[in-house]
Amino acid sequence: LQLGKDCTTTFGRSLQNFLQCTREAKEQRAAAVLRNVRQFISGMKNFLIQHGEPAFDSALLDIRSKLKCNEFLNVDVVLELVMHQLVTLPLRSHLYKLLGQEALAAGSVQQLLAGIRVAREIHPSSLGLKEGQSPPSTDILERATASLDRLQRAASPLDKLEQLLDACTAIYNHAAETCGDSVAAEDFLPLLAWLLAHCGFSTAEMEADFMWALLQPSLLAGEGGYFLTALSSAAQLLKNLQSRPASPSDCGSWMGTLTSMPGGGGDVSSVASTMSSIHPQTPCVLRVLVADENQSSLLARTVPLRPSMTVRDVTKLLALKLRLSNPQDFTLVALVDGQGALQLISFQLLGFSTRL
Repeated sequence: LQLGKDCTTTFGRSLQNFLQCTREAKEQRAAAVLRNVRQFISGMKNFLIQHGEPAFDSALLDIRSKLKCNEFLNVDVVLELVMHQLVTLPLRSHLYKLLGQEALAAGSVQQLLAGIRVAREIHPSSLGLKEGQSPPSTDILERATASLDRLQRAASPLDKLEQLLDACTAIYNHAAETCGDSVAAEDFLPLLAWLLAHCGFSTAEMEADFMWALLQPSLLAGEGGYFLTALSSAAQLLKNLQSRPASPSDCGSWMGTLTSMPGGGGDVSSVASTMSSIHPQTPCVLRVLVADENQSSLLARTVPLRPSMTVRDVTKLLALKLRLSNPQDFTLVALVDGQGALQLISFQLLGFSTRL
């Protein structure tokens, strides 16, 4: 931390120059500024690891000399924590100002607030809770609410992710009491949306964008990425309520359908997804039929959706859910009106969403 304030060092000068330039820059696109912050953090971490600074090298030697023979110092993790204190914390107000301006201009905050008001007035089953499902208990609700409150007050995306995981785990475990070990996205998301509405979490999408942009990709490959996607998906479910409140039998209105088949090859990355022009609401969940070669059948699996989600993102979530070590061997195929197939390679994902 002291090294970052020392402008006599290359690291300190670079850090202070970046903070000043970011605040004074004409760039007002939140995504671009957040991307620059993430790139700077990664670049300065690499600089310290590869080239170092005298004070940094001395500190590492001192710490390592105190480690036991079975202890290991993960320099990358330590640097990630410190860089967020040196970079993200000083820029926090500037970054949220940009995110807030864009959200207000796009109307997304207003839509989410309207959805939250609707969700508070309707029965939880109208959010999509299935028969037999019940809202979380008061204890679970208080724990999850406290976690989301800490999430909003935290400055570091690492701390925010930790609080999100705590809140989502509490809700997920509650869903598992009814659904068993296999909790589908359409079982979990209504509960999460109900929690967001109860908490009045109107900045959910802004917080999700903040974490997506600033967290290391490695942290988004597993549970963190799944629950962060679920946060965006639950917010979209609430936004959809303002145009038409859901009913227990209307889950298809916020669900898309695709088929996944092994093989097919090709690049599965896609361009950013957009809302289908023929669908009045943006789907929150994608149901995918996965081929089970052992049983010669199709298994239905669901994954949450978020804005700008790509085909590659969907395959990663499916690989996590199905515990697949070879997601590159699978491809996504869209079912159009229940017949005909179109392999998704570089197509817009949500443009092929259909009702069940």
